[in-house]
Amino acid sequence: MSGFRVPTAIAGLCLALAALAAGTVDLPTVRAATSGDVYFALAPARLLDTRTTGQPLGAGGSLELQVAGTGQVPADATAVAVNVTATDTTTSSFLTVYPTGEALPLSSNLNWAPAETVANLVIVPVGTGGDLTFYNDDGSADVVVDLQGYFVGSAGGGGEYVPLAPARITDTRTGSGYPNAGLTLGAGSTLPIQVTGVGGVPATGVSAAVLNVTVTGTTSASYLAVYPGSENNPDTSSLNWGAGGTVANRVVVPLSSLGQITVANDFGQADVIVDVSGYFTATASTAAMASLFYPTSPSRILDTRLDGSQPDNASYLGEQFAGVGGISAQATAIVANLTSTDTASSGYYSLVPQETAPSTSDLNWSAGATVANLDIATLNSAGDAYLYNRQGAADAVIDVFGYFVPVSGTNASAVQPCSSLAVSLTPPVSGGDPVGAAVVATCSSGATVQYTYWYRSPGSSVWTSAGPPSASSSFQYSTAGWRAGSYQLMAWASSQAGIFQDLVGSASIIMLTNPTSNRADTFVSPCYSSGYASSTCGQAEIAAIDSAQAGEGLPPLNWPSSFFGLSLADQVFIAADQERVSRGLPAIAGLTAAANQNALVGVQGNRDPDGLNVTGAIAYASNWAEDFGPLGATFDWMYNDGPGSFNIDCPAVGGSGCWQHRDDILLNTTSGAMAARSGYTWVGGTACAAASGVSFLDDCALEWVLVPSGSVSYQFTWAEAVGMGA
Repeated sequence: MSGFRVPTAIAGLCLALAALAAGTVDLPTVRAATSGDVYFALAPARLLDTRTTGQPLGAGGSLELQVAGTGQVPADATAVAVNVTATDTTTSSFLTVYPTGEALPLSSNLNWAPAETVANLVIVPVGTGGDLTFYNDDGSADVVVDLQGYFVGSAGGGGEYVPLAPARITDTRTGSGYPNAGLTLGAGSTLPIQVTGVGGVPATGVSAAVLNVTVTGTTSASYLAVYPGSENNPDTSSLNWGAGGTVANRVVVPLSSLGQITVANDFGQADVIVDVSGYFTATASTAAMASLFYPTSPSRILDTRLDGSQPDNASYLGEQFAGVGGISAQATAIVANLTSTDTASSGYYSLVPQETAPSTSDLNWSAGATVANLDIATLNSAGDAYLYNRQGAADAVIDVFGYFVPVSGTNASAVQPCSSLAVSLTPPVSGGDPVGAAVVATCSSGATVQYTYWYRSPGSSVWTSAGPPSASSSFQYSTAGWRAGSYQLMAWASSQAGIFQDLVGSASIIMLTNPTSNRADTFVSPCYSSGYASSTCGQAEIAAIDSAQAGEGLPPLNWPSSFFGLSLADQVFIAADQERVSRGLPAIAGLTAAANQNALVGVQGNRDPDGLNVTGAIAYASNWAEDFGPLGATFDWMYNDGPGSFNIDCPAVGGSGCWQHRDDILLNTTSGAMAARSGYTWVGGTACAAASGVSFLDDCALEWVLVPSGSVSYQFTWAEAVGMGA
């Protein structure tokens, strides 16, 4: 039998829902640019090497470096391009580069694992005193900074950027079909590469090119230097790799009078791949797409870990950039850091303006690695681009640091995105009923707000669309067919219809739908034959419970190796909490002497325990069963409690009392009607005793009791159970 009794003040438990939580996500502040800038490319020059200064960056450490107003960079420079390398790394960490005087942004420029040497191009506004700040999150790392060029606010004399559709202009792998095929670089070798006149780059009028350089087929740890074709090796590096690595890095490099660059490999062998995505003009340009640069504070536009859009193999993820997150509606290209993480296998990304299979790549990764690469990505006429995943599984993060607008255009104001988003849920009355979602978004006055709704099933990493985009801020999730477990529900809100913005709100809901039919007691025969205390009986009961769990789409429960050596009361407690935890509910913290005594009184009287006899108790749930010990009782409470069971008050699926034992075990203790009010805690009580005159059966009782927190003294805790393997 089973009972659930609460004082009127907190009655009304919703048996289909538990653990409801809402989330709010805010956009970063974006510093608007006021005038466009042009670029002056420089031959690479080393500005900093902490290996020689003896000042590596420790955990949480930062250093400031003046770049504007010294050497080749004028004092009125607005931003610089620097190649930043982290080496001598002691632990996994990341580096953030930002204008001195500003707050540390929620973005990163380099990511690494212990003992890795990684490099990335960084285009960043200069801050107070013409300085940049470099921040290391964890461990220790040396930092090397090589200057590539700078932006300054003047126009008409060259330095405008012309974006191109990405094109491959070199691939030294044998049989590649591209220029320089078969010219693998050996140790100490160099290779001149023609840039002008190929890949959409004009034959004249070009000062520097934006190139993505990739090395593959590497046989030894080494580095690659990229520099103007007519100059000597500048003793700087653009790419660093370990043996066998495939690594990419963006470079903005001046061209020689012949329109060439040179790449130089230090050790071992390496194939080199070069893709061009744009160029800077040498003189005032008449090209329609010639554009000026507008630096911004970092703005995260995409994070598939949050929005559920991880690209599949050979798939595209379209992303709007123009008009979003402070980017001008007339933007032709963006400066963005593209990061891959949660990488399950090797693969690569390409960020391209059209949804056509690209022959170029922007970011390469190996399984388990988090890798970043700067991208100056060309946008299409609609202001968006497509992230193409060639193969493998990885999450993608895109942080934008600036954008380009045509000289002939204006820095048109972006549509201001919504600034905050919260999701609240209305629980269902019973299993199978819809879940109501209400969204509160803070958006600009007069904005056309569009909402998209998603959900993620228990144990799944894939978000599923719950319906097409809608103008409604409320939504009904159909839960038909939803199995028991914890679901994540998510809403997007955009202040411009058809454009995804980096604003996501989420909430979680635990569906505790009851079975539609009973499960067979497959352990009855072996337990009768061997006795309830035998290992044969126990293993048969565990097999029956695991089979029932699988039938609900849940994993097997975790049983401590010493489970059968514990007291019967502790076994009941662990089994009930395992049922809760497997569905995303919090475990009851532990057993108390008073609750155990109530359970024992119930066992002795063959009835549900009277939980309100515990001092100060204000709510409780209780179960009693006569069965083959703790596991047999747990099985019948959870999986054999519907119509046709021994439970006499369950005449039909929806009848009063049906699955009441199960509902008592899985009651919601964190939110909803049964949430523990301030100053109160849910505790457990259990007991088992041999049934009178029947040696192979036990009477077992279970109860949860809500008591004042200050009175709790545990006899056996869930933490102890976990320590034993639960």
